[in-house]
Amino acid sequence: MITFTELYDKIYPNNIPLDSGRFVQMVESSKTDVLALVDNIEHEDRSKVKRFVADYAINLASKEYTKNSLIFLNKAVDLFQNDEAFKGNDLLNDPMYESLILNRAKTNYVLDNFRRARIDFKLLRNKFGSNVLYQQGYDACMDKILTIFQWITLSVLVISISSILLLELEAGMKSLMISVLVLSLILSAALNFVQRKKRKEQNKG
Repeated sequence: MITFTELYDKIYPNNIPLDSGRFVQMVESSKTDVLALVDNIEHEDRSKVKRFVADYAINLASKEYTKNSLIFLNKAVDLFQNDEAFKGNDLLNDPMYESLILNRAKTNYVLDNFRRARIDFKLLRNKFGSNVLYQQGYDACMDKILTIFQWITLSVLVISISSILLLELEAGMKSLMISVLVLSLILSAALNFVQRKKRKEQNKG
């Protein structure tokens, strides 16, 4: 089995990384369990491991290997967060870490993990307030989340109305369903208001 040092030297000839396509191809052709490989590296090689995993994760994301890229994006983020050299520092000051968080946010969005994507976009938005891309990413996540809640509320409305009209419910159960119906209507109106307000703010921006 190929060692990490051998793989690293092939991917970083003269300490310069291969282009994204050849990078991914080289790793895949090695037929190596990359996660197992990097978890067993000696301490003195940790900086190379961090660089390799981060580059591999971002290259996978650029090639739209979304599920695989998310695994390695999370791994790379963990390596940064557990690096003693960064203890007490704002990791987002490191361009590579910023790129990892952005790629993880975009990948989670593509995979419909909107809440997780929102968390990362919020981190970036709060740190880099002037970056329009990060604000747009956050707004897109919120829009998706609100839309999902609206569909859930609509489903509850349909079930409640159907139950009241079609089923022979006892008085107590009918009162409960009416209460659920009223609450669903209020929630639906509130969500619709919030969504319209956010879209107006986005259009003004």
